Amino acid sequence: MVTLAGYSLRTSEGLDFGVALAAYFVWYEGYRNSIKLLAFICACIAAHRAAVLIAFPLLIVFASMSSDTIEMPIFFGWGCVGAFIVLAAGIFLFSPRSVTWKSLAMVSLWSLGGGVLGAIAIVPDAVLQHRNNYLWLLLIWQPGAAMLLGLLLERERRALPKPLLTSNS
Repeated sequence: MVTLAGYSLRTSEGLDFGVALAAYFVWYEGYRNSIKLLAFICACIAAHRAAVLIAFPLLIVFASMSSDTIEMPIFFGWGCVGAFIVLAAGIFLFSPRSVTWKSLAMVSLWSLGGGVLGAIAIVPDAVLQHRNNYLWLLLIWQPGAAMLLGLLLERERRALPKPLLTSNS
């Protein structure tokens, strides 16, 4: 918990997620630019905060729904916002090619996958008959968003132009 001027912000979920993905980028992808890694961690913290903040307007919009179904659109919105920020940060910071408008459109489209992951997070609680969606949200959304980021970066790698082979004969 970070406290500044009387305001508290729970940063551990975004921080843990960002550090775990940054560690992946260092160990397996070979990234060594500490400024980019720190920026990505900060983006993950901001993604968590933005997702939490979007939940309140969605709660007002969907307040007329029954209490059994109100969580799905809220968690969908939560997942979309968080995924958009994480995927955009990943593309802008770690993409092997220049970011294009097409890349940004793909981030927007793929962030819907984060929304689906957020909506799926309420299913285990419905089956288990207890209400702790937040834990399931983290256990389902975070690995799923990491997978989406990996697939999106792989797509960006494959979009790189192939080097031309020339023969000197």
